[in-house]
Amino acid sequence: MSKAYQLGWMALWGIVVFLAAVVVPFAQGPADNPYRPVKGLADGGGPSVPGGEWAKLPGGREMGPPASVHVDVDGESIWAFIRCDETSPVPAARGGRFGLDCMYPDGRLKPHDTIYKFDPKGSVVKSFGAQMFIWPHGMYVDREGNVWVTDAAAEDAVATAAKAGVKAGHIVRKFSPDGKVLMTLGEPGVAGNDEYHFRSPAGVVTAPNGDIFVADGHGSNNRIVKYSKDGKFIKAWGKTGYAPGEFRTAHCIGMDKRGRLFVCDRSNTRIQIFDQEGKHLATWHQFGMPSGLAFSVNDEDLIYVFDSESDNVDNPGFDQGIRIGDALNGWVKYFILDQGGNPRTQTGSGAELPWINTAMCSEESLAHGSFGSTLKSGEPTGVVGRNCPMPHRIAKSIGIVLMILLLSAAAFTQQGARGRGAPPPGPPHDPHDLSGIWLGRAAGALNNPPPSFTPAGKAAFDANKPSFGPRAVAPAFGNDPLGGANPPGIPRALISHATKLQFIQLPDKMVQLVEWNRVWREIWTNGRRLPADPDLAWYGYSTGRWEGNEFVVDTIGLDPRAWVDEEGTPKTDAARVQERYHRIDRDNLELTIIVTDPKMYTKPIGTGVKFMWRLQPDTPTGNFIEDIFAPMDEESFNKRVRNPAGGVR
Repeated sequence: MSKAYQLGWMALWGIVVFLAAVVVPFAQGPADNPYRPVKGLADGGGPSVPGGEWAKLPGGREMGPPASVHVDVDGESIWAFIRCDETSPVPAARGGRFGLDCMYPDGRLKPHDTIYKFDPKGSVVKSFGAQMFIWPHGMYVDREGNVWVTDAAAEDAVATAAKAGVKAGHIVRKFSPDGKVLMTLGEPGVAGNDEYHFRSPAGVVTAPNGDIFVADGHGSNNRIVKYSKDGKFIKAWGKTGYAPGEFRTAHCIGMDKRGRLFVCDRSNTRIQIFDQEGKHLATWHQFGMPSGLAFSVNDEDLIYVFDSESDNVDNPGFDQGIRIGDALNGWVKYFILDQGGNPRTQTGSGAELPWINTAMCSEESLAHGSFGSTLKSGEPTGVVGRNCPMPHRIAKSIGIVLMILLLSAAAFTQQGARGRGAPPPGPPHDPHDLSGIWLGRAAGALNNPPPSFTPAGKAAFDANKPSFGPRAVAPAFGNDPLGGANPPGIPRALISHATKLQFIQLPDKMVQLVEWNRVWREIWTNGRRLPADPDLAWYGYSTGRWEGNEFVVDTIGLDPRAWVDEEGTPKTDAARVQERYHRIDRDNLELTIIVTDPKMYTKPIGTGVKFMWRLQPDTPTGNFIEDIFAPMDEESFNKRVRNPAGGVR
């Protein structure tokens, strides 16, 4: 999947295709929405026809999905990294060509250029890069106008090419503006995780001093690799995981004007921020599942984050689209909805690779066409323009032509202590009143920092075969109790499934409702003590109390057959779960969950994870629906979808 990078002081022509809608920034009054969708590079009059009115390839050649776009240093031209002429959205695993776009089925590479430069009228003025890449992915144009690109082909695709005698994939290449190869990082066709090998690198960016940073994260490496400007290895950091400095799909990398490195840790639904030596500075969860990002460099100091994946399966509580926020503190100001995204399905149609620039206004600029969008491969590219005299244009990958959504975007704090990236104070509220319906997101696991197992705990963990996370197997090979439609229990119901929950406060207890599977709990608040020898139950026995402005819930008597989370983290009948709810302001609720189980762990787990929910108004989005997890439905779904996807027939 394709990626993003930052911007520079350059001009990108404005294109008026749709009237601007109205957006309501958080903590601001209504204002004219400066962003609007346009047609062009990836929109040919339909959601699955790349190319079109504005940008066409010479000779009428069919255009494959643009993996990435980037504004040239001249401020007018656009570079595009195009996936040859393959337009099938079907992954190779299902009989399609997605992921193998520039390779014939026999492994030979197609004789098509992949790197194109378009002038403001959409005419190709330069092209190169034929028979060099299997799956074009990330693109970055540096301060001298050199073009950097990555080949994120998967290892099976690289192996297919090797059978035809072709060495391609696993590389980063630097071209001069005229197409001369200036540098190759990695070895074509050879995967690795040492100093000079990659595994499906996703993105690249350079620092003002020329240092090179590669997001080696579309395969299994999940790391950031740093080189000097002449390509000498300096250092690397990161691995697969959930803790700060660990990644699950390091899908893009960008640098802001302060020199901070921002990494799209997509499957962990967060952005991680580092200094140039790899020191972790912050983690932001409020931007959805980031596939790409970019920055403004003017006084607005904005970050643009492109979420191509969020839905009710992968990231409940978030929609696909573009979130625009404060680049220093991360507060979300605007949201552009991907109208092609369906929260009930894993469409993957949303924005992926952006480029943003300052723009100059003129009558001539407004007359030009510009980039648009497509649903072609799930990796399309486009541009959203901004009305003059507003200073920005956005070049980005997006699934279909976007409409603007009237939205005050919710921002969730980073993992760890509040502060940088935390919501600003909201309206007055009673901190001891948790009533209402709260919308959040599923986190999946409680493994930050990673659990410290006892020998018995490690054996139990290894014996669990989950259907989610990095150890996932097909349900036919797994033993997840949820696969038989058993209750998730506590704390899994809160960690993995409570995308919408409600509190009902009564004189003697708090009733907690979870929309998914109609879960309800009694949390006694009348001074009861936890029983000495409770009967085991899926949701245990819970008591609650107020400690200052935190509502503290202790739960024991939990059925050990239910896992702690969806990734197979085990527990025993000795487990004790403590939840701490803190209403930060009227609209934002924070939760920490700590699990203590001396039979499984040498110390409590979950100490580094925070969960966030946002208060929902009495609207259709604030009501519960019947989201029942029925055994007959689950069995049917496994047979039709999950097992075949895992190779089980």
